[in-house]
Amino acid sequence: MKKIILLFFIGCISFQSQSQTPDWSTSIATILYNNCTNCHHDGGIAPFALMTFADAVDNGFQMQADVNASKMPPWPADPNFSHFAYERVLSDYELGAINDWVNGGMPSGDLSLAPPMPDYSLAT
Repeated sequence: MKKIILLFFIGCISFQSQSQTPDWSTSIATILYNNCTNCHHDGGIAPFALMTFADAVDNGFQMQADVNASKMPPWPADPNFSHFAYERVLSDYELGAINDWVNGGMPSGDLSLAPPMPDYSLAT
């Protein structure tokens, strides 16, 4: 009986310690919409769009490489020195979520839970 209780307890601890891979719908879409799509949309200045799940999957490895190399979002100012209005800097949480999402196979999650896409049709 003690072995069963011990195995149950160990199983509960290991289950709780496993982190869940972020998905497009509830994590990554928000990060991209807040930090990337102002340039990465159809007609934007970036070379590809990141508006949809398919866009992000198609460019996931490049996105991961660029955020890890601090190429994207393009912000040359050092956020450890000072902060500016409208700065584009990913937090450690956002950077980790992008890495975990790509490394975890880029799951979509429930696409009906994704936030609405930003509308750049009126951008000049």
